[in-house]
Amino acid sequence: MGLELSDKIIKEIAELVNSNMLCYVHKKTGEFSHFMNFEELEMSYSKNELEELMGDDLKKFKEIEDNYDDYIKFEKMSSRDGFRIMENFANKVPDPTVKKRLLEALERRKPFRNFKEEVDYQHGLIRENWFKYLNHHQQQDIREQLAMAIDGSFNLDDRPDDIELEGFDTPPNSYIISETENRKLISSGSEFEEKAAYSRAVVAGNWVFVAGTTGYDYNKMTISKNLLEQTDQCFQNIIKALAAADA
Repeated sequence: MGLELSDKIIKEIAELVNSNMLCYVHKKTGEFSHFMNFEELEMSYSKNELEELMGDDLKKFKEIEDNYDDYIKFEKMSSRDGFRIMENFANKVPDPTVKKRLLEALERRKPFRNFKEEVDYQHGLIRENWFKYLNHHQQQDIREQLAMAIDGSFNLDDRPDDIELEGFDTPPNSYIISETENRKLISSGSEFEEKAAYSRAVVAGNWVFVAGTTGYDYNKMTISKNLLEQTDQCFQNIIKALAAADA
């Protein structure tokens, strides 16, 4: 490849184009230019107002448009690719309950909004890993656009291995299920359940009884000092116990 861009520039382009900015790179010099989206601005400002607002940027943009073949214009990742990345990420989540919630979010109307809301709800490692995963693939998309513009093709062998996600190689806590004639006992394996003689959940007929659930995060093996985070984790633990009970 004749033209190469630094990782820093690739990262900046990925962030800008996915924030709806216009990004161009000169094919020979590697000069990088970016602008606000003029098409959107034209809907809100008159020509004179736009010229006053953008100043030299507008002149540079017109120069690029007049010599369009000399530049590479980077595009925002397609909705199809964006959906595929969300789906791939969801399938990597080790916690079956969280995975199910993310995949179900993609099946409903407005999947992008649903997925974002679900990730925000999960917070913690899920949210951190999602943005790490998304940024990685957005930057990879920019590299592929660059290769296509310069060489006319992209060698799949040049694509880096998928990014490692923190905590995703750790299997989620599983539940121990034992059944008697009249009920099903679901245990997390905690020593406290054995000492106090209770189960995380008990299924009796059409009822599920849940007990002794705290805000302990079994994936991180820690408990947050924040009361809100503890409460949220407590409900997450209850959800997992209910899933184990097929409720």
